[in-house]
Amino acid sequence: MCYKIPIDFQPLFIGSKPSIIIQKLFADTPKYNGFIPIFGCRKLLFPLSTFLLFICFLCLPIRGISASERVVLTTGYNYAPYTGEQLPQGGMVTEIITSLLNRIGLDPEYRRRPWKRALHEAELGKYLGTFPWEPRSELNEAFYYSDPIIVVDIRTYFDANTPDLPQSATDLKGMKICLPLGHRTYGLIGEMINDGDLLITSPNSMEKCFKQLKSGRVDMVSVSGVVARQYAKQVYGYVDGVQALGIASSRTTFHMLISKRYSGAQELMNRLNAELEFMRAENTLAPIIERHLWVR
Repeated sequence: MCYKIPIDFQPLFIGSKPSIIIQKLFADTPKYNGFIPIFGCRKLLFPLSTFLLFICFLCLPIRGISASERVVLTTGYNYAPYTGEQLPQGGMVTEIITSLLNRIGLDPEYRRRPWKRALHEAELGKYLGTFPWEPRSELNEAFYYSDPIIVVDIRTYFDANTPDLPQSATDLKGMKICLPLGHRTYGLIGEMINDGDLLITSPNSMEKCFKQLKSGRVDMVSVSGVVARQYAKQVYGYVDGVQALGIASSRTTFHMLISKRYSGAQELMNRLNAELEFMRAENTLAPIIERHLWVR
């Protein structure tokens, strides 16, 4: 009797230690119709007892990912329309990542944490990964970055009743900006924060930033246009409750991060990036984005 294992049985473990062992064991073994003979075919490679012990070794609790497995990722709270427990399908980026993982046979489960804690716990390897995050050089050691999931244009918003909007960086100096914990901004505003030219307050949600903007406790928030519309509608009751500054715009990208603590993480990210490209080519990504852009 011939027992066979498909060559692509463990596509997510390529590069992991078990995979290297398999490759060495079967390096000189002939392949037939996409299968690798294990035992009972042509010649006995090793005793059945040894083979069973080897299978038990593969079942040891290493940080690996296998096909058709439930995987757990973490994200933050209330960042409409990108992610949020109350949003349809968990938000725009959540729905995209769910589709990506489903396409390669993985079933995602999400844990919502405060943003800073979500990133920290993912960095420790408690979760497969986290999202959505913009590029940060200090995270390269702990994570693999996906290709950009979406491109985000960041602008600076003031209350619509602000009489005289700043016209230059000099006008902005000494003002107070609200930026939730775990969030960053870029361009002129990011530089001014780093240089200490702006006062910063950091509550634990974007909603609280917009409430502080409405109450006059802060002068501005720095977010994408779609986020500004979502929270202006939620806090002010209408999307025209805030107005964008004519200066200090920037652009960034949002990504999924996978912890390098997981065996096969690089190969998994390669597959996800390939699927992301397929989704764009098939025009299945754009409709997901469009569905979440409407302010309800």
